[in-house]
Amino acid sequence: MRSLFLALILFLLPSFAVAEEVLSAQLDARLAALSQDLTPAQAQHFWSLYTSANITQSVRVVQGDTRRAVEACSAEHSPMKTDLLNRFLEWEEAVGPALTEAQGQVQNMITVQGYADAQDLKALLTLAEQTRAQTQGAQSKSKEIVTTQSACERLLSTMNDTQTQMVALLRSTLRSIPAQAGEEL
Repeated sequence: MRSLFLALILFLLPSFAVAEEVLSAQLDARLAALSQDLTPAQAQHFWSLYTSANITQSVRVVQGDTRRAVEACSAEHSPMKTDLLNRFLEWEEAVGPALTEAQGQVQNMITVQGYADAQDLKALLTLAEQTRAQTQGAQSKSKEIVTTQSACERLLSTMNDTQTQMVALLRSTLRSIPAQAGEEL
């Protein structure tokens, strides 16, 4: 009876919501499994690694959203095109190296630890990205880029702030968690 009820619920729910819930449940289960038997130092390292990976992925999303907004504004307002494209190039030149460095730090954190198989950690991070992509995919269908003159001018003026914020956020991932005296990760 329970299986029939579950099958009926799954049939009635939209497929993207089901997929999102399934991925989210899988992610929660993997997080719990990987973190359940860790020492305090290992747990601190694990959650720092997971948070750092999420930060780098979030910055990649912002980078993509900014790129799409610049492209849309450039197409809509040709007199602004050169300024928008040049400013975005500067933005990417500042954020790109910090993003690469932060992604390298996440890889280093995977390499130096000894509490989990590196492939299990990479699979966890891939599942987190898939879950985020599924969630954002559903949200992006309702996300519309506003290309009014004032919105595009604001985009141009706020790239200074977002550049500073994204670089600072990425730099925060570069602080590694040292092992407690004598305790291995």
